[in-house]
Amino acid sequence: MLIGVLVLLAHSLGGLERLDLALQDLRTAKVHRPASGDIVFVAIDAKSLASVGTWPWSRRVHADLLDRFTEAGAAEVFFDIDFSFAGDAAGDRAFAEAIERAGNVSLPRFIQAERHGSARITQTRPQAAFGRVAWPVAANVSTDRSGLVRDYPFGRFAEDGFIPSAGAYLSGQYRETDGHFAINFAVDPATVPSVSATDVLAGRLPPEAVAGRIVVVGASAVELGDFFNVPVHGIVPGALVHILAAETLRQSLIIGELRIEVVVAALVGLLLLLQSPRLDRPARPLAALVLSLVASEALVFGLLVQANVTVPTALPYAALIGFTLWSLANQLDLRDLVIRMQRKEVKGAKDLLDQVFLDSFDARFLFDARENVLIQSQTATKMFGTAIRTASELPPNLHRAVRKAVGPDAPAAPSGMSKAVVTWDGKEHHIEYYVTPSSVVEPGEADVVTKRVATLSVRDVTLLREREREIAYLSSYDHLTGALRRNTFADFLTLRKMAGERFAVIALNLHRFKTINVVLGRDIGDAVLKATVARIERAGLGVSAVARLEGDAFAVFTEAAVDEAEAETLADRLGALVGDPFVIDGLLAKVDARVGYTLIEPADDADADTILSRVEAALDIARSTNAPRPLLYDAGRIERRDRARAIERGMETALQQGEFYVTYQPQHRVTDGKLIGSEALVRWTSARLGPVPPDDFIEIAESNGFIGELGPWVLRQALTDTQRLPGDLSVAVNVSAAQLLGTDVVNDVTHCLAETGFPADRLCLELTESVFALSSGEIVERMRDLQFMGATWALDDFGTGYASLGYLSSFPIEKLKLDRSFMTDLGSDPAALAIFLSVKSLCRGLGIKLLCEGVETAGQLEILRANGCDEAQGYLYGKPMAYEEFAAYVDRHGERPGKVS
Repeated sequence: MLIGVLVLLAHSLGGLERLDLALQDLRTAKVHRPASGDIVFVAIDAKSLASVGTWPWSRRVHADLLDRFTEAGAAEVFFDIDFSFAGDAAGDRAFAEAIERAGNVSLPRFIQAERHGSARITQTRPQAAFGRVAWPVAANVSTDRSGLVRDYPFGRFAEDGFIPSAGAYLSGQYRETDGHFAINFAVDPATVPSVSATDVLAGRLPPEAVAGRIVVVGASAVELGDFFNVPVHGIVPGALVHILAAETLRQSLIIGELRIEVVVAALVGLLLLLQSPRLDRPARPLAALVLSLVASEALVFGLLVQANVTVPTALPYAALIGFTLWSLANQLDLRDLVIRMQRKEVKGAKDLLDQVFLDSFDARFLFDARENVLIQSQTATKMFGTAIRTASELPPNLHRAVRKAVGPDAPAAPSGMSKAVVTWDGKEHHIEYYVTPSSVVEPGEADVVTKRVATLSVRDVTLLREREREIAYLSSYDHLTGALRRNTFADFLTLRKMAGERFAVIALNLHRFKTINVVLGRDIGDAVLKATVARIERAGLGVSAVARLEGDAFAVFTEAAVDEAEAETLADRLGALVGDPFVIDGLLAKVDARVGYTLIEPADDADADTILSRVEAALDIARSTNAPRPLLYDAGRIERRDRARAIERGMETALQQGEFYVTYQPQHRVTDGKLIGSEALVRWTSARLGPVPPDDFIEIAESNGFIGELGPWVLRQALTDTQRLPGDLSVAVNVSAAQLLGTDVVNDVTHCLAETGFPADRLCLELTESVFALSSGEIVERMRDLQFMGATWALDDFGTGYASLGYLSSFPIEKLKLDRSFMTDLGSDPAALAIFLSVKSLCRGLGIKLLCEGVETAGQLEILRANGCDEAQGYLYGKPMAYEEFAAYVDRHGERPGKVS
């Protein structure tokens, strides 16, 4: 009986639960499962810190890492790094662009209740520029009472929906539940492929190491402190916890627990077996016990290995041992021996309980029915500054809880966790406590006696609450300037919009702020940021508290309703206010402001994030265009900018994906109508954007350098297609001014001619008049080099640009193409005919051919023929055609002169 009481008491104090966990960890340590190899750990280790520099790194470093993974073909990339604070603007921009290029990046959010028991959820999010282009995952890791990480969440519900946990997301098997699962620590973290971040940055990572795999980037350097204590493996980096959780799901290794009903049934069966008459000798119950324990452990271990199922064995094992000892005592009929053994067990249990109490992390007390302390932990003495003798010496909240637990109306179950603010030693303390009522059976003089006892556990969380308040402040206010953080400003925007009136949101950034940091030092730069916030808030402009959106960008909104003129005036005043010089430590710091603003109408259904996106878009254009005045948000302008960016991004893979193609517009000799060649025109149909007009993408390709790749491809395709056609047809290919300014245009043409075997004298290279604005001796020299090879030069779209007689005489032009705009009124407007005749006379004087574009009617063609025009192209002959259609056109017209068809 006494043994059973001790077993139940140990169970009520959590001793058997800890024993179960210890047995589970011992079994798990014997099961070695390798990682799948599908997840690679890129460690920010001591070597990386020594190589790159002091943490935190510029986001440009993370962008370089991500580009390396993207180039190597990584399937997914997760950065287990806090990106909630702003870094240097260039680095942040580089990282955001790298994320957008990759398209497969997840970043952590830290999601938790605003306070214990609260339904309101707070999030620590990545910077908005990152969050817009990356997948969000919850990165919370929690520990049990012993400080070990055992369970892992599937995800968390937040105000913007369900956020999967990092491990669940990386496994690809997450489901929308805020439940948890047990990490299978049989998976050996040493088998997870690992590489140092510095090796990746140095180019020492072979592409096959990450191709098609998931990459997790996280800290392993001791200095960064991102470590957790886990069963079996001890201390591991936080990133490995996420990886082990993902491996548990990917390999279907979630550990389950055998139902307690099955365990109880098995225990009853074993107890009945141990009561068999065949076990009537003292040695036989011991042998049966040993065999039962060995067989049970083998079965339990087999379930763990084969089915990932754990069995809570501490209670059954304790019951079996107790029952066996009880049986032995009955068989031996040695009452005195049993009593002595029981006393020893009681003393041993008491010593064990005493040690548990003494070493407890929390302040723990054991009270009898008279509210006297039977034993207390060392932590309790330290917490209250003296040994407590009776519950009345405790603060009133705790005294009342103990009195209730040992009284006649004591609850049958332990109380839940309670919180209180109590005072001792003249100081206020935040505590968490719970009380566990129990009954203890002891032998008396005549019979057993049942006594009431209660266990009180107290934890002082004062420092934790102070840290929570600090974290809450830091999550709402920028630690450097005291300005609102972005998420807090967004909350205020939501409240402001509820007023139902027009108001303005204004954002500004400090132009040339980087110069301040470089020339005067970062300390002065930080002081300028603080002074900017203080100056705006002291100015009395009727605006909200200042928010810091990122490094040197700030925002406010108007507290009163405003119209467009008032908003513009206020934005002007803010820009001028910041533009006044700052005097810091006797040094003069001068910056200008670039300002963007947006007006929010009462009927506008935009949320806070959308409003911030608008004002930042206006500020972005004000920055990029260096606008001296505040710029109002213009959806059309933003749309054009975004489309230009989308076009630029789409170009990166368009060639490899076969989205570009070449069309051909026929060119005929005017005198006899003979087909003499074609003009090759590049076209683009994007899988994402649909058909993109050349006027949209050519200019972008020239500005970002992509024309250096696109131009040679068009030339090679045109030469290859024309070479396959019958006859000696020529082909005209456009060459941009940007290509001529480069140094490779001669080599590009030479290689294309050599690869295709196309005769150089049938190639016509066309330039627009814009090249004259870039006139230089080097351009003319490159044109003459290509002319010497046999190629001819034509001037396209003549009459729309910068051409002059001086330019025409200095450039090796052999053909002039009169722009289609001059054909529209030919035959109806005498001025149009006069212009045509003047150009024809100019060509005759310079000894060059004249080709007229945009010929659409037979009447126009007759005028050209009657006045000696050499060549023509236009819809009268045919629109630009795909190669197959143009080949059929060539078959119809061939080498013979003929009529237009």
